[in-house]
Amino acid sequence: MIATDGLAGVLDWELAHRGDPRQDLGWLCTKAWRFGSPDPVGGFGTREDLMAGYAAGSGTPPDEQTQRWWELYGTVRWALLCRSQAERYLSGAEPSVELAVLGRRVCEQEWDILLALGHAQPLAVEDPLQDREYPPVRPHDRPAGAELLRAVGGFLATEIGPADPVLKFHARVAANALRIAEREARLAPAHEQAHRARLAALGCADDQELCAKIRDGSLDHRSGDVAEAVRAATVDKLTVANPAHLAIPD
Repeated sequence: MIATDGLAGVLDWELAHRGDPRQDLGWLCTKAWRFGSPDPVGGFGTREDLMAGYAAGSGTPPDEQTQRWWELYGTVRWALLCRSQAERYLSGAEPSVELAVLGRRVCEQEWDILLALGHAQPLAVEDPLQDREYPPVRPHDRPAGAELLRAVGGFLATEIGPADPVLKFHARVAANALRIAEREARLAPAHEQAHRARLAALGCADDQELCAKIRDGSLDHRSGDVAEAVRAATVDKLTVANPAHLAIPD
């Protein structure tokens, strides 16, 4: 944005839109942008400093309840954006390992929503890949398939040089994709069985039916059971996608 005296501001062209200006403050403080840092403002600052700067520059900052609402809104928004970007890969429109892996970040936002609403607490879960050992699968030779995944992941994560930073970033994303695939291969059968049991206990055949019953109020009298089922499913998904995220506080 250019004014008569020079540069007046910079807009994020990808996400810029008209709306409540308080949404920008919530978006900046959305947990996804902290990257594990305890500092709530983009991972580098405090809410108090942000609000003081906002008040000094443009007017009355939002109260804490309003700010927290916009932060929750930002988390829901990022979950939907992750899913929509993954669809660009799933539809075949745009082959991209980055877009593919974004689909597995939806559960991070689901967990953060549960935390923000008081339906979950930070949880320490051991990475299923820690100290893993794979017996030989006869008649195949060693290394086993999962060990080959580990070898390729190590190559991608450590041997792509810094000459091309974009390639290096995508190599790290690809290495993460292999870790997700390896965890899923180890845990998927048990997770699927547990998920089917949770749905059956709620009288649902699948996730679509569960969503429909939540929307029409059929399960309002069992809200605690629904919250527990959703929480357990999200823990399972994050144990595969990014187990360290479960321990990060709101």
